[in-house]
Amino acid sequence: KAVSKIREFSPTAFILMDIPGIKPRTDNSKIIKIEKGQLINFGVDAGVRCDLHIKLTKNIPKIQKELPTFSLNDGQFLFDTTNSGDGFIVGRSRETFNLLPKKGINLPGSVYDEDLQFQIYKRFIGEIEGLEINGLGLSFVQTGDLVSKLKKIVPNLVLISKIENSEGLRNCEEISNISDAIMIDRGDLVAEIGFKNLFKGIETISLATKSSGRPLIMATENLDSMIDRELPSKSEVMPLAHSASLGVDCIMLSE
Repeated sequence: KAVSKIREFSPTAFILMDIPGIKPRTDNSKIIKIEKGQLINFGVDAGVRCDLHIKLTKNIPKIQKELPTFSLNDGQFLFDTTNSGDGFIVGRSRETFNLLPKKGINLPGSVYDEDLQFQIYKRFIGEIEGLEINGLGLSFVQTGDLVSKLKKIVPNLVLISKIENSEGLRNCEEISNISDAIMIDRGDLVAEIGFKNLFKGIETISLATKSSGRPLIMATENLDSMIDRELPSKSEVMPLAHSASLGVDCIMLSE
């Protein structure tokens, strides 16, 4: 319905379909209240001591042995890690908050299974066959090899790789060279690499993208305040100016 409506009003619009990625999300259909100090087990029920068990939509990725913290909802809600194992992680909440349904969990330094990622993308591409779209947004791209495999399946679509974790950052030159365009999602990126590494990380990805001659898209909370206001906030103007100074070609508006 959305694609048809866009085509009705703007026949020449470029339509980007964002593929649901490999990142696990909380598998709750209702709001869950999390209290400060609560021990929460995310993933499989490991039988370890905790106050609450929350299932995830996908298996957690391979994580570092000594992972001090992790977060929900693009770094918004922090947890101190107390235990982890095959398919689960337990953390103590740093604050009281309401957990909305299907929120992503970010595990800094984690590495995702690329074979599984390819299968998820391939299955989704089969489901949207026939839709009049122009490009695909690929979440959590970690290597150029994944993009190469997908190009063979959809050679006529523009493939936009989203660099969102430490592994993708490490391989950003390779990913930029094989992709049609690059998107920086600052929300997932900061939750994966940390605030102290965000500025440098964005500049590294931007330089690699522009050096390869690829278009660069900047995403996450751009002009979010203008849902309710006529003018942007000062804190929004500054990152927009920073994006322009990096040679960003497109701004992805949130919400």
